[in-house]
Amino acid sequence: MEYKLRTPKLLPAPKSALWGDGFLEWEKAEFQIDENGLPCGNFLDVQYRPNENPEHYRVSITPDGIAVEAASEAGARAALQTLRQIGMQADSRGFRFCELEDSPDLSVRCFCLDLSDGRVPNAENLRLLADRLALFKYNRLELDLTGVYPFEGREARWAGRAVMPPHRIASLKNYCRALGIELSPRLGAAETQPDEKPLAEISANFDCRDIAFTGVLPDSPEAEKLSAVCEKLGLDALFCADSFYVPRDSEKILARADAHLGFCPNFDAAKISVEAACDSAKKTGARGAVLEARLGLFAPMSAIHPTAAYAAAAMWGDRAAEELVCEALDSFVFYDSTGDFARAVCALSRVDSSGLTEKLLTAPAAELPKIAAEFAYLDLSVLRGAVDFAMGLAATSKPESRDARILSAEFALAGALLNASLDRLSEADAQTFEARKTAYRFAVSDFENVWAARCELGGLWDASGKLRAARAEFFGK
Repeated sequence: MEYKLRTPKLLPAPKSALWGDGFLEWEKAEFQIDENGLPCGNFLDVQYRPNENPEHYRVSITPDGIAVEAASEAGARAALQTLRQIGMQADSRGFRFCELEDSPDLSVRCFCLDLSDGRVPNAENLRLLADRLALFKYNRLELDLTGVYPFEGREARWAGRAVMPPHRIASLKNYCRALGIELSPRLGAAETQPDEKPLAEISANFDCRDIAFTGVLPDSPEAEKLSAVCEKLGLDALFCADSFYVPRDSEKILARADAHLGFCPNFDAAKISVEAACDSAKKTGARGAVLEARLGLFAPMSAIHPTAAYAAAAMWGDRAAEELVCEALDSFVFYDSTGDFARAVCALSRVDSSGLTEKLLTAPAAELPKIAAEFAYLDLSVLRGAVDFAMGLAATSKPESRDARILSAEFALAGALLNASLDRLSEADAQTFEARKTAYRFAVSDFENVWAARCELGGLWDASGKLRAARAEFFGK
């Protein structure tokens, strides 16, 4: 059989890459990961040589094996992720010969997962997310624990919510440490009064000395009080100011990009935010950048990945074309040989950038005329066509990742909920109305099953309650 000489797609793209015509056979190309998260193997040699950038690395794949030269263990871990990406695209011939050299533009590349809505992935899915972030060379995972951390004495405030207790944080922290990812906390300042006890309680769970706060300006009296308490505890308080996390009286600035996911995420808008944040960080000399992602209550988990991959490339070096992002996701995250699932996710993000579908999904019936008037310029048939296009791509895809069944179920559910939201503004005869009523009932039931497969149950009742209330009001009991 004749094979094409395919160049592996790497994301982030290395700053220097020379590819040879030969291949290192699998007997020598196989490598392991030791207990410290570093590459090892009989035909893999790791050498450390100082460099001004601690994450600098070189990878050489030759007939003799794999040679890694790294400035530190962080550089060796970055090289490991590159080797993983090469391996995921290798065929029966083995690893293609190459000479790679690379280092990141920004030293802190952070993904912030906002759990404050109560949608908290279970332990297995948090580890899966961390593994995928490491693959794209993120080195920090920030958790917004507002409303989900069980502070002592505040049980009434978090009862019934999805909770991230200390033992779950410790387990995730240990897992992330082996991946070279630092776990850090974020809190809403309004919910966390400038009190030493709760800040000491939560910071004890993290090795990172940064603690980020939302809902308070850096120069406000509230920020001053929080800073004083944090300083006493040996913490660096970071506050949100426009597109930056700004610490008081230091240079530890982190640029911020938003990828807040409502019901229908918008990849195009997120790309603009990522580009602005990364350009600003590099021009101002900020130490890094943060991509903020909020799952919301109804977005499929897969909606995170295009923006996460795109931001990873921009934080490390150059922006990536959407085609490369999709190829990387299908190769390393979804394991989809058809190449359709990542494109389906991107297509879903373009169904509606106006916010109409999210408003319609749970709006009281009395508000529907007002919503209809506000969005009268939109053609519902065009939105339905966009949903059908995304669902069609997903239907032909064949993801084989370890969460493939959940990915497919989430995506099908997203399509059903999108159409259900549009139904609320569409005229229908009696027969069509009954069909929509049945479809909505099944969608709500599927929503609860899909949530339980991926997330802790705490936030489910609030989300499901909103859907059930909308169904009862629109369709009757």
